[in-house]
Amino acid sequence: MKLPISLVKTWLELSSHIDPESPEACNSAIEKINHYFGNPDIAEDYVYSNKKPTKTPSRV
Repeated sequence: MKLPISLVKTWLELSSHIDPESPEACNSAIEKINHYFGNPDIAEDYVYSNKKPTKTPSRV
């Protein structure tokens, strides 16, 4: 199953900020990352390896 990049980015963002108002969100994001990827580094690799290349202006 291919996960949406935006979802994985959200998990990474939530897992990197421990917000005292919503520790459940942080913990849940960490659990999802560990479940699907094993660790945050692999999740980051997944996000950046699936990024669409940006268009660069062609040189004339």
